Amino acid sequence: MMELRLDNWVPVNVPNSKKGTYVVVRSKMHRGILAFKYAPLVVEVVDTYFPELSGLTIYLYATYSALGRYHVNAYPYNLALNPVDLKREPNEYVVHVIAHELTHLIQYNYDIFVSLGQEYFPLLYAKRIPKGEEACDLYTYARHPDLVVPGRGGYIGIPENADPEEVHELALEAIRLRNEEGVRNYIKWFKERLKEVV
Repeated sequence: MMELRLDNWVPVNVPNSKKGTYVVVRSKMHRGILAFKYAPLVVEVVDTYFPELSGLTIYLYATYSALGRYHVNAYPYNLALNPVDLKREPNEYVVHVIAHELTHLIQYNYDIFVSLGQEYFPLLYAKRIPKGEEACDLYTYARHPDLVVPGRGGYIGIPENADPEEVHELALEAIRLRNEEGVRNYIKWFKERLKEVV
């Protein structure tokens, strides 16, 4: 039987959270950098780009197998970041990674957020967000141009000279095609058009 150790929890109350979003660091390893660098950034990303998640308590873990991961377990709002590898990345890409993982959180908890999400992003919540990394990237790009990082990208790379606003609009159009016209290969459509935005 697993013992629950409350002394391993480090609540991080970020005073500038507008909506009461909290992050609880649940890792022993790299606890300091998670608590003082990445927890406030998670709160900022939620408050800025994910208004439907504002007010949640998110558990933050360390991972060393990827830049970020969404954890599925008994508590649904779990996020893991790689403090070793992310410190080498530019801040705008770290924001993208956090947003990507928060999009996974929505993928797996769609029924919880659909009503509120439709108020903020009706197109993104018109249908259940498909599972998968490429769909997650596409829905992240469609959320806001700030989450598009030219020359980078997780599972759908963004060309170096791409305009983030154009990529954002293209992602929205791909999702519209899926939702309203039943286009099944909307990700392929997006990737083909992405080559033209350079």
